[in-house]
Amino acid sequence: KRALVEFLRGRYKSIDEFNRVWNTRFASFDELRRTTAPPEPRMSNERVRQRAMSDQRDWVRLIAERYFAITTAAVRKYDPNHLILGCRFAGRAPFDIWDIAGRYCDIISVNIYPRIDLEREVVIGVEENLKKWYAIAKKPFMITEWSFPALDSGLPCTHGAGMRVDTQEQRAKCFEIMQMLLFRLPFMVGSDYFMWVDEPALGISSTFPENTNYGLVNERDEPYELLTTACKRLNARVCEIHAGRLPNISVRVSSTGKRIAVRNTGKSTVRVVIAMRVDGSEMRQLVEIKPDKTRRLSVPMPRTPGGHVVECIADPTKLLAEPDRTDNYDYKVVYISGAPWAREAKDANVRIPIVIFNRSNRRLKNAPITVQLCELNRKLRWAQFKRSSCTVMVNSNGRQRRASFALLPATNGDACSPMDELTIVIPHLRQHGVCTAWLYLSKQPMSSASARGSSKLAIKIDAQRRSFILDNGRLRLIKNEPDGDAIDRVELRKPDGSWLALGKLTPLIWQYVGQDMWVAPNELESIHVAVATDTLVALDLTFVRHGASQGEVRTVVDERGEYAPVEQRPRAF
Repeated sequence: KRALVEFLRGRYKSIDEFNRVWNTRFASFDELRRTTAPPEPRMSNERVRQRAMSDQRDWVRLIAERYFAITTAAVRKYDPNHLILGCRFAGRAPFDIWDIAGRYCDIISVNIYPRIDLEREVVIGVEENLKKWYAIAKKPFMITEWSFPALDSGLPCTHGAGMRVDTQEQRAKCFEIMQMLLFRLPFMVGSDYFMWVDEPALGISSTFPENTNYGLVNERDEPYELLTTACKRLNARVCEIHAGRLPNISVRVSSTGKRIAVRNTGKSTVRVVIAMRVDGSEMRQLVEIKPDKTRRLSVPMPRTPGGHVVECIADPTKLLAEPDRTDNYDYKVVYISGAPWAREAKDANVRIPIVIFNRSNRRLKNAPITVQLCELNRKLRWAQFKRSSCTVMVNSNGRQRRASFALLPATNGDACSPMDELTIVIPHLRQHGVCTAWLYLSKQPMSSASARGSSKLAIKIDAQRRSFILDNGRLRLIKNEPDGDAIDRVELRKPDGSWLALGKLTPLIWQYVGQDMWVAPNELESIHVAVATDTLVALDLTFVRHGASQGEVRTVVDERGEYAPVEQRPRAF
């Protein structure tokens, strides 16, 4: 602390100058040394803020220089023949002091608990950060902690770091994705998974309550087979992966869906299984591809009018060790014209096909699909058609049947707007299946236009009190408080019939008034039912903010992960 005060004394001509920057009222630097409350800099003036941040940055860098210099010298004196592996930074180095650590350490160590997109098999943000840090440190890196606890282990998993996953299968997949990334980065020389054995369900101690599924084995010394098998399979190939002696397969489906290009940009010849799915029906083919070569495969496309989808997956069982699997999948949605005009829409002037593709591995029932009209056709003059005359037909076993739909208006009147939102409810859609719908538009009222009717959902709206309850039996949205929240309680029905509170929904409006801030309204002014069908409800909610002092305000997050102080008055809206 004495050193910090002397550091600041050398940067400011007087205590008054320090007080202006740091928003304090100290009479002297000696009084600053005696205080126990750390000062906060002023954030309203950018020049002043930058000066305060430079104080923080330069002080941290001075500490880092002393720390690494002293500890490295002590280790070198008594143990000159071993590598110095650094200090295991927790997630990041403050103020990017990687260059200082790199001057003294043989290897830079850091603990990282990343997030993984399991669908795309991508580690979010880690590769970019590691490359940036390496460019600054100019020394090899080692990750000294990383893990992905699973919630099916029987442990509470309520304390400790790491992205939680649902199952051991997902946990093993996360391990492979992360380990593969670390193995293939040329400047990465170590990977230390956390850890050998699970933590106890009661916590490690009263002061260290971690109780999480981190282990390769559980407390009974029983291996998690999926995880240990993944370790055994991948770790055995570390040298091959690190040296880059791998195939790298990518696939591309042509715009017509009739051709698939399979390319190997890797450094070794590979035999790979290519799975092709047409409208959910799968066929497989084994192909051999030499380095930097492409194989082209034909796809047996159907001729039936309507929408079709062609999917291609390289190495669907993930037997290959590839540096990048994000391009192992591709698909194309194709529409074949020639479907007959629906008799129920014989008065329509225009028909727009809409092809809906279910990419998930589960069957969908009563799935709402929402799209803006401009996304269907950007050149069409939408205003010439009547909203009241729109109808939607959906293909069902080769016949066009009326679909449940809602058209949420973006403007007043009956004329369509390109910003209108169309929502269609698809009764059934199998995994990896397609469904074709048609939006029929008319300039005049159609004699058989779809009647929307009233909703069968449980709706209770009190416009005067500005409250509502929407209930579909599984999800309940409640607004009953006089504030600016859109929904005060979002509740999900549990299997025992009780309701689980998930949270609330608050709209935030971005403002810049000398400072970036996101401002909540303080009143819900009005409620209007825009659309109510047998399966859909759309509400128009109007919010206002009357004053500057009431209502939630969020600001930017600083380098320490904290919200910046609110220095400006938000505007009413």
